[in-house]
Amino acid sequence: MSMSEWQKEWCTPFRVSLYLRGRNGDVMAAGKLVAKALEWRRQHWDLLTGQRTPIWQGDMRILCQGGSGHPLLYTSHRFQTQSYNQRDMVEHAAVVLETAVKMMPQHVHQLDAVLDLKHFQLRYNLDPRGVIGAGELLKYAFRDVLRSIMIVDAPAALSVLWSLVKPTLPEGTQRKVVFLPAEKALEFLD
Repeated sequence: MSMSEWQKEWCTPFRVSLYLRGRNGDVMAAGKLVAKALEWRRQHWDLLTGQRTPIWQGDMRILCQGGSGHPLLYTSHRFQTQSYNQRDMVEHAAVVLETAVKMMPQHVHQLDAVLDLKHFQLRYNLDPRGVIGAGELLKYAFRDVLRSIMIVDAPAALSVLWSLVKPTLPEGTQRKVVFLPAEKALEFLD
Protein backbone atom coordinates (compact mmCIF):
# COMPACT_ATOMS: atom_id res chain seq x y z
CA MET A 1 0.00 0.00 0.00
CA SER A 2 1.42 3.38 -0.90
CA MET A 3 0.74 6.28 1.42
CA SER A 4 -0.73 9.59 0.39
CA GLU A 5 0.99 12.80 1.44
CA TRP A 6 -1.80 13.28 3.98
CA GLN A 7 -1.08 9.86 5.52
CA LYS A 8 2.67 10.51 5.53
CA GLU A 9 2.10 13.78 7.38
CA TRP A 10 0.16 11.87 10.07
CA CYS A 11 2.73 9.06 10.31
CA THR A 12 5.32 10.93 12.41
CA PRO A 13 8.14 9.24 14.37
CA PHE A 14 6.35 10.19 17.60
CA ARG A 15 3.11 8.55 16.46
CA VAL A 16 4.84 5.40 15.30
CA SER A 17 6.59 5.21 18.69
CA LEU A 18 3.17 5.01 20.39
CA TYR A 19 2.38 1.84 18.47
CA LEU A 20 5.85 0.39 19.15
CA ARG A 21 5.53 1.09 22.88
CA GLY A 22 2.06 -0.43 22.92
CA ARG A 23 3.49 -3.62 21.45
CA ASN A 24 6.63 -3.66 23.62
CA GLY A 25 8.96 -2.96 20.70
CA ASP A 26 7.56 -5.71 18.46
CA VAL A 27 7.99 -4.01 15.07
CA MET A 28 5.75 -6.44 13.17
CA ALA A 29 2.88 -6.16 15.65
CA ALA A 30 3.21 -2.37 15.79
CA GLY A 31 3.36 -2.23 12.00
CA LYS A 32 0.05 -4.07 11.75
CA LEU A 33 -1.59 -1.52 14.05
CA VAL A 34 -0.12 1.40 12.10
CA ALA A 35 -1.36 -0.17 8.86
CA LYS A 36 -4.88 -0.47 10.32
CA ALA A 37 -4.75 3.14 11.48
CA LEU A 38 -3.57 4.33 8.06
CA GLU A 39 -6.28 2.31 6.33
CA TRP A 40 -8.96 3.69 8.66
CA ARG A 41 -7.73 7.21 7.98
CA ARG A 42 -7.70 6.54 4.21
CA GLN A 43 -11.28 5.30 4.34
CA HIS A 44 -12.36 8.37 6.34
CA TRP A 45 -10.18 10.97 4.64
CA ASP A 46 -13.18 13.07 3.60
CA LEU A 47 -14.50 13.11 7.15
CA LEU A 48 -11.17 13.90 8.84
CA THR A 49 -10.32 16.71 6.41
CA GLY A 50 -13.71 18.40 6.63
CA GLN A 51 -14.77 17.44 3.10
CA ARG A 52 -17.75 15.64 4.63
CA THR A 53 -19.63 16.57 7.78
CA PRO A 54 -20.68 13.75 10.08
CA ILE A 55 -24.25 13.27 11.19
CA TRP A 56 -23.86 14.67 14.70
CA GLN A 57 -25.03 12.32 17.43
CA GLY A 58 -25.87 13.95 20.72
CA ASP A 59 -23.52 16.33 22.49
CA MET A 60 -19.82 15.57 22.05
CA ARG A 61 -17.47 18.50 21.69
CA ILE A 62 -14.23 20.11 22.74
CA LEU A 63 -15.23 22.17 25.73
CA CYS A 64 -12.00 24.06 26.37
CA GLN A 65 -8.22 23.78 26.44
CA GLY A 66 -6.43 23.65 29.78
CA GLY A 67 -3.51 25.86 30.77
CA SER A 68 -1.16 22.99 29.91
CA GLY A 69 -2.60 22.86 26.38
CA HIS A 70 -4.56 19.63 26.82
CA PRO A 71 -8.00 19.82 25.18
CA LEU A 72 -10.99 18.82 27.30
CA LEU A 73 -13.52 16.74 25.41
CA TYR A 74 -17.03 16.71 26.86
CA THR A 75 -19.91 14.44 26.00
CA SER A 76 -23.35 14.23 27.55
CA HIS A 77 -26.11 11.69 27.14
CA ARG A 78 -28.71 14.36 27.82
CA PHE A 79 -29.63 14.77 24.14
CA GLN A 80 -29.21 11.17 23.02
CA THR A 81 -32.30 9.97 21.17
CA GLN A 82 -33.82 6.82 19.78
CA SER A 83 -32.46 7.73 16.35
CA TYR A 84 -28.92 7.32 17.70
CA ASN A 85 -26.80 5.60 15.04
CA GLN A 86 -23.69 3.67 16.05
CA ARG A 87 -21.72 4.35 12.84
CA ASP A 88 -22.59 8.03 12.96
CA MET A 89 -21.52 8.16 16.63
CA VAL A 90 -18.08 6.79 15.75
CA GLU A 91 -17.71 9.30 12.91
CA HIS A 92 -18.83 12.14 15.20
CA ALA A 93 -16.22 11.05 17.76
CA ALA A 94 -13.53 10.82 15.05
CA VAL A 95 -14.13 14.41 13.92
CA VAL A 96 -14.04 15.71 17.49
CA LEU A 97 -10.84 13.76 18.24
CA GLU A 98 -9.18 14.90 15.00
CA THR A 99 -10.05 18.51 15.80
CA ALA A 100 -8.64 18.13 19.33
CA VAL A 101 -5.40 16.62 18.03
CA LYS A 102 -4.97 19.44 15.50
CA MET A 103 -5.44 22.11 18.17
CA MET A 104 -2.84 20.65 20.56
CA PRO A 105 0.38 22.60 21.01
CA GLN A 106 3.46 20.74 19.75
CA HIS A 107 4.43 19.52 23.25
CA VAL A 108 0.94 18.08 23.99
CA HIS A 109 -0.13 14.69 22.67
CA GLN A 110 -3.17 13.78 24.76
CA LEU A 111 -6.53 15.11 25.85
CA ASP A 112 -8.83 14.67 28.81
CA ALA A 113 -12.42 13.51 28.44
CA VAL A 114 -15.53 13.98 30.55
CA LEU A 115 -18.42 11.59 29.94
CA ASP A 116 -21.48 13.06 31.64
CA LEU A 117 -23.88 10.15 32.16
CA LYS A 118 -26.45 11.93 34.31
CA HIS A 119 -29.15 11.39 31.68
CA PHE A 120 -27.90 7.99 30.46
CA GLN A 121 -30.71 5.80 29.16
CA LEU A 122 -29.95 2.12 28.82
CA ARG A 123 -32.60 1.62 26.12
CA TYR A 124 -30.57 3.79 23.71
CA ASN A 125 -27.31 2.02 24.52
CA LEU A 126 -28.06 -1.68 24.20
CA ASP A 127 -26.26 -2.07 20.87
CA PRO A 128 -22.57 -2.76 21.63
CA ARG A 129 -21.39 -1.75 18.13
CA GLY A 130 -20.90 1.88 19.16
CA VAL A 131 -18.64 0.98 22.08
CA ILE A 132 -16.75 -1.53 19.94
CA GLY A 133 -16.34 1.05 17.16
CA ALA A 134 -15.16 3.71 19.62
CA GLY A 135 -12.70 1.20 21.10
CA GLU A 136 -11.28 0.42 17.66
CA LEU A 137 -11.09 4.13 16.88
CA LEU A 138 -9.00 4.66 20.01
CA LYS A 139 -6.93 1.52 19.48
CA TYR A 140 -5.93 2.32 15.91
CA ALA A 141 -6.60 5.79 14.52
CA PHE A 142 -6.27 7.73 17.82
CA ARG A 143 -4.00 5.49 19.83
CA ASP A 144 -3.02 6.84 23.27
CA VAL A 145 -4.75 10.18 22.67
CA LEU A 146 -6.67 9.96 25.96
CA ARG A 147 -4.80 11.10 29.08
CA SER A 148 -7.77 10.72 31.44
CA ILE A 149 -11.42 9.73 31.21
CA MET A 150 -13.74 11.04 33.89
CA ILE A 151 -17.11 9.30 33.99
CA VAL A 152 -19.58 11.50 35.86
CA ASP A 153 -22.82 10.32 37.49
CA ALA A 154 -22.69 6.83 36.01
CA PRO A 155 -25.67 4.61 36.75
CA ALA A 156 -25.00 1.65 39.05
CA ALA A 157 -25.39 -0.82 36.18
CA LEU A 158 -22.42 0.77 34.41
CA SER A 159 -20.12 0.24 37.39
CA VAL A 160 -21.03 -3.46 37.33
CA LEU A 161 -20.17 -3.59 33.61
CA TRP A 162 -16.90 -1.71 34.30
CA SER A 163 -15.93 -4.30 36.93
CA LEU A 164 -16.23 -6.97 34.22
CA VAL A 165 -14.44 -5.03 31.48
CA LYS A 166 -11.66 -3.47 33.59
CA PRO A 167 -9.58 -6.67 34.07
CA THR A 168 -9.42 -7.14 30.28
CA LEU A 169 -7.78 -3.74 29.73
CA PRO A 170 -4.09 -2.88 30.07
CA GLU A 171 -3.21 -1.36 33.46
CA GLY A 172 -2.32 1.96 31.83
CA THR A 173 -5.82 2.21 30.36
CA GLN A 174 -7.43 1.20 33.64
CA ARG A 175 -5.62 4.02 35.47
CA LYS A 176 -6.96 6.61 33.03
CA VAL A 177 -10.60 5.96 33.99
CA VAL A 178 -12.17 7.49 37.09
CA PHE A 179 -15.83 7.39 38.15
CA LEU A 180 -17.04 10.45 40.06
CA PRO A 181 -20.27 12.08 41.20
CA ALA A 182 -20.86 15.53 39.65
CA GLU A 183 -19.95 17.39 42.84
CA LYS A 184 -16.44 15.82 42.85
CA ALA A 185 -15.85 16.25 39.11
CA LEU A 186 -14.82 19.92 39.33
CA GLU A 187 -12.30 19.13 42.07
CA PHE A 188 -10.79 16.43 39.87
CA LEU A 189 -10.51 18.79 36.91
CA ASP A 190 -8.64 21.35 39.00
